[in-house]
Amino acid sequence: MSGHYFFFGILMIFLISMPIFLIWDWNKNREATLKELFKNYWKNNRVYLGIFLGFIISEFFIPLNTNHGFEFNTEREKLGIPELKDDWKIDEAQSKKSTTYWWKPEPRNGHFKKVIEYGVLNAKTETDYYQNKIKKELLHGLYLISEMKLSSILLRN
Repeated sequence: MSGHYFFFGILMIFLISMPIFLIWDWNKNREATLKELFKNYWKNNRVYLGIFLGFIISEFFIPLNTNHGFEFNTEREKLGIPELKDDWKIDEAQSKKSTTYWWKPEPRNGHFKKVIEYGVLNAKTETDYYQNKIKKELLHGLYLISEMKLSSILLRN
């Protein structure tokens, strides 16, 4: 299920149910003011409001910090993680909200790709890919970043 369809579904529930509920509640209590009717509506639909606000927060504000491009190279140097070079580009087609793909331009021998995965607050992992076209070998190193502590794993394909 796409997030946008879910968002519009919740919005439609609000827009369709509000006038129906307000008229129904008004028929039960004709002396109620409009303010009391709306207050009663929000009291009875807190779950929908919570889902709606949760979706807005997750869609537009999470991950909170995605500044792990070139400006993070000084931290990478301190941690011993391979840095991004100036000619590397973000692949917009592969990148998503919580993942950024950086690619080296051709020729792609040596360190050629970096994948940064984000958690709620910060980057979780950086995976670096290496290729030796002569030996037809592909390696990748996974760097787990949590509170500026570093763990690394080198994997061979």
